[in-house]
Amino acid sequence: MKHGSTAPTTSAAASSIVVGDVLRWLASQAEMQRNARTGNPPFAEAILIFVDALKPHRSRSVPDLIELLAGVSAPKAPKSQRRPPVALPSDLPNLTGSAVEQVLADPRHLKSQLAELGFQRFGIPRGSLS
Repeated sequence: MKHGSTAPTTSAAASSIVVGDVLRWLASQAEMQRNARTGNPPFAEAILIFVDALKPHRSRSVPDLIELLAGVSAPKAPKSQRRPPVALPSDLPNLTGSAVEQVLADPRHLKSQLAELGFQRFGIPRGSLS
């Protein structure tokens, strides 16, 4: 006489596992990674940071946490604060050495402006400067 399988379905098994169970497993993996010779200590630290961040949710079921995280939007990257380039001096071919140094020292100049300076003042082809 054959009996039906009593193994829980995947979704039922996942719903009975709480975040704390996953955290304990992750902490054990971090412990294995701590060995500098056979593991990866920086990775172990990253795992432990992740574990600490999830500790407040340890009693939630895994599907509940996944649902919670799905509703969280990723932090938006700050918009580039690109500063407008400053104008190059008007007479590039005749710039003095100190004036060239001032242009090169100013971080607001664009790469294309520096290539233009190299071309007009020193005769360096633009293509090799780009």
